[in-house]
This record gives sequence, C-alpha cells and structure tokens, in this order.
Amino acid sequence: ENYRAYKEDKPLIRPMYYDNADCEEAYSVGTEYGFSENLLVGAITAPADEGLKLGCVNMLIPEGRYGSEGELDTAALFLSSPMSAYVNGVVLPVDGGYTAM
Repeated sequence: ENYRAYKEDKPLIRPMYYDNADCEEAYSVGTEYGFSENLLVGAITAPADEGLKLGCVNMLIPEGRYGSEGELDTAALFLSSPMSAYVNGVVLPVDGGYTAM
C-alpha cells in the first residue's frame, strides 16, 4: 500500500476533503480520514454512555447514505456460493464506490 501511494503520488492518510472537495460536510469531520484505498477511520474520542461504556462518532458517508441490507447481502451471498469458487486472494469492497473515487 505504501508503494502504491508513492507511485500514484497520493497520500496514504487523507482528510475527507481530499477525496470529497465538493462536499461541504467533508471539511467539518476533523476526526475522520481515509486510510489507504479501502478504509474510512473515525476516531471515537469520548464515551457517549458511561453505563454502557460505548462511544459514538459523527462520520461523513461519502455516498450520502448507508448501504441497505440487500446491497450488502448480495455480495455476501455471492462470496459464500459455489459461483465464487474461482474468486480467491482478493478484497471485494462493498462501499458504494468510495474506493473507485
């Protein structure tokens, strides 16, 4: 991944506005960043519920919506079916096209 970032002259760690310059919300999520081509990271910096010890974070979803159940299920069903027998050694991003940007 480091080599790819070097060859493409693209930083390995990018603020959200780097890939989403036209999106005004991308400039207001300071604890979220893209890492590599396949990950979005949102740092949880404070607990939201002391009793449950759970935290939350406000994150930008680049496509403007979460994936629906059916959109994610289709990829999982394919990968667990005999039709994917020849598919191996690959990461299949199901991310609404984020990694294609």
